Amino acid sequence: MNETVSQALKNWIPYRLNEQSDPLSCRWLYLDNEPITEPFFDETISKCMKQAENSHWLKAVSSLDILPEWSQQIETVKPSAIIFHISRCGSTLVSQLLSQQSSNIVLSEVPFFDALLRWGKKNDKEEEASELLRASIQLYGARRNENKIIYSSKRIAGISIFIRSSVHCIPIFLSSSSTAGRMK
Repeated sequence: MNETVSQALKNWIPYRLNEQSDPLSCRWLYLDNEPITEPFFDETISKCMKQAENSHWLKAVSSLDILPEWSQQIETVKPSAIIFHISRCGSTLVSQLLSQQSSNIVLSEVPFFDALLRWGKKNDKEEEASELLRASIQLYGARRNENKIIYSSKRIAGISIFIRSSVHCIPIFLSSSSTAGRMK
């Protein structure tokens, strides 16, 4: 762990993929010391955008190439579970119940992870997307106050990449009886 990088990245996460830049880049979001308790990660982003560090006219941007290197230089909490789900199956309730324990952080439907998965599939770069996703998961899991991290994802098409990127965690699949028939 590199203490300088760890301190510089404390409370910062990559949150928006910029596919138009060459090389690929991402914008960073400052979380401050706010606990992540919102049912959906988009709500966390909206809340954090009010922070002075995020509302400045200069934006924090980096190349995606640096994510794997930086992710190795911070202390992280590895994911303990990933919940894969479809709409209207009770996943929000399950996620919110899990987040009630203060030692857990539940990141529900993180747009940055989704964007990486879509980019990899669209550009036939699933291996590169897998490496970037693995690094991003570590960056989102930078130790703050939590002991466990649980991710929730609705992106069923990206399951194989997500699981390969998040070794050593429990995958949980949720569906409802009304939607299970449509999945066949």
